[in-house]
Amino acid sequence: MYPFLFSILLIIHACVPVNSSFDSARMLEKGELGIRGNGSDYYYNAGGNTDRSNTNYGLAIIYGLNTRWNISGRYEVIDFPDNTTDFYHYAEIKTKFSILPNTLALCLPLGVYAAEEQKPVYVLSPQAMFTYPFNARCEITFSAKADLFLEKDDDIPIGLQAGLGLSSNLEKWALRPEIGYMIHPGVAERAFTYGVGLQYNFTLFQAQE
Repeated sequence: MYPFLFSILLIIHACVPVNSSFDSARMLEKGELGIRGNGSDYYYNAGGNTDRSNTNYGLAIIYGLNTRWNISGRYEVIDFPDNTTDFYHYAEIKTKFSILPNTLALCLPLGVYAAEEQKPVYVLSPQAMFTYPFNARCEITFSAKADLFLEKDDDIPIGLQAGLGLSSNLEKWALRPEIGYMIHPGVAERAFTYGVGLQYNFTLFQAQE
């Protein structure tokens, strides 16, 4: 494994923290359900050398409480390239609040990293998302987050993401390629990620007028 990434994550074998969302400021309508799958590769750079840290596979379920509030649950398997380390797991519950319709949103995910025979690591990751729609079929989203690891007195990793939303109808489904960059103040290493998500939205029931 790679022992020198972010000191805050040494207890989980220095995997790169989850730094992808495959999301946007777009909100589900009341009664809508979204299902999203994703895959991503994580790399880190230390001393001029770039190595692959981990590969993640994830699934998320999103529900529209109304046009201003969405909630979601997410699970990711974190796999390591050396094939000698057990899988790690990441799960989160997230609320998303719309500031400007389909343009600006604030999110508050509460996540946990877990593995067999390891103490769970909890993290609060406030995030802001800005989405610019080019048209009804394409949009771009820029987002930033801070990882506040609970029970750890340390610097705060900062994650930046940029992603596209591509679709024939963004209200119903979207292919979301995304790249990410993570820094940890006071630490020389940097982390990079790229991946893609695919989301479909379904109407569970019609909202009452």
